[in-house]
Amino acid sequence: MFFRVISKVRISKAHVNGVSVPLKKSPRVASLHKQSGVALISVLLIFAIAAVLATRMMSQGSLQAEQASLYQQQKQLEAYGLGAESYAIALLKEDWRQDQSAGDQAYDHPSESWGQLDLFPLDADMGTTEQDQIRLRILPLDGFFNLNNLLKAESGQLDAVYISGLRRLLAAQQLPEGLADQTLDWIDSNTIPTGLTGSEDNDYLLKAPPYRSANQLLLDTDELVLLNGASQEELYRFSEQVVALPGNTTLNINATNPEALAALLATSPEQAKQLLTGIEYTPVVSVSEFLSERALDPNLAALLTLRSRFFMVSTQIDWQDQRFGLTTWLERDLDTGVIHILQRRFQPVAQSRFQRGEAL
Repeated sequence: MFFRVISKVRISKAHVNGVSVPLKKSPRVASLHKQSGVALISVLLIFAIAAVLATRMMSQGSLQAEQASLYQQQKQLEAYGLGAESYAIALLKEDWRQDQSAGDQAYDHPSESWGQLDLFPLDADMGTTEQDQIRLRILPLDGFFNLNNLLKAESGQLDAVYISGLRRLLAAQQLPEGLADQTLDWIDSNTIPTGLTGSEDNDYLLKAPPYRSANQLLLDTDELVLLNGASQEELYRFSEQVVALPGNTTLNINATNPEALAALLATSPEQAKQLLTGIEYTPVVSVSEFLSERALDPNLAALLTLRSRFFMVSTQIDWQDQRFGLTTWLERDLDTGVIHILQRRFQPVAQSRFQRGEAL
């Protein structure tokens, strides 16, 4: 009976030589405590990782939502721009129909409905303010000096009238006259430099990186920054004074700027301004009368016109603290009235393109 009671008592200490010594825990009990600590740490790590992942997912979700919102706004701005472009095309088609009725008295002048600067307020339901609007301007490009006129369309040979005119234009703008030869070498089909200031493949292949001359008509005046013989600033100014229209074109008297007219008439920009006095209010209806009234050479009639084939549509949209620009180049067939889109640029156009001498 005594031994049974003793066996049921939990013995926590032993006595050795009269000294009380704690008994060691069994290895199994120590292992259980150790495993419990590892499990607790593992659980904490899992919760930490889950928290990081949740935070990351929320952050990515917020970023994706913001990106989706910006994308939607950008597409909305693009839709506004394309809508304004369609409106400009409709104006030009209507103008062509009116010109068909006018016959030989037809002309294209900035005072017509398509030539006015239009401002359209945006729908208030779209969360707009008074500053949110569409700015639309249609500019006839036939009034600028066309660099592709340097070569005759029929033969591909140099047109002496236009190369001389380009040199005068460069001199009037205080730009290196050698750019005329540079431009000619860029678009002609041969590899022989023009004069002492021309450049062909051998000059451009020495650059880093190397490239060749185009040997074809200019597609855009941006190509002019690749020419030799001038600084980048001068080349940029040069590109703003001229255009690169497909093939040969004539100069629209009713839409020309004094610099381009002076270059063709071999006169100064000041004299050209005097020749154009009053045209901003009263359109010219006859090229021959324009020349005879100003005692100019009648043969110049082959270089001049009263109609415009090429137009630049500049659209600027301000909406919800954002600004969007679309520039579209159009070609209007004067026989059929069909309008072709030559190029689009989704960026604002240079401010100088909105000016035409002192007429505006």
